[in-house]
Amino acid sequence: MSLIHVFKIEDSNECVQVEDFVMLYMQDSIDWIESEWDGINKKSGLDYYGYSKIDVANIKRLIKIIGAWKSLFENSDENIQLTGMFIIDEGRYEKKSVKKVSLLKKLSDLIVLFEKAVTLGKNILYEGI
Repeated sequence: MSLIHVFKIEDSNECVQVEDFVMLYMQDSIDWIESEWDGINKKSGLDYYGYSKIDVANIKRLIKIIGAWKSLFENSDENIQLTGMFIIDEGRYEKKSVKKVSLLKKLSDLIVLFEKAVTLGKNILYEGI
């Protein structure tokens, strides 16, 4: 069973779930946005283990970031190999395989969700693992 991150439009049941290894792969660029962590502090990125709220201005930035990843992956092979976490016991990085069509669909779904939130003037609620 893989770990899942959930993005949801505030006051709605509409959501997109993203696998942990995909989030980790894009993590550095996701840290370029600012979000409210656990309803208290504004910080860079998203709270990996908790909840974050992303306002409309940062959703717009996130649309561009996810769109850039989508454009990049459109140039990949049909089976994409993503480098994961370092496995200390084995002295190597894990490799995760994902189908190009599946990953592009997930990123498209995220963009659609984010664009709908912007149109509605709603925040995105993020739930980490």
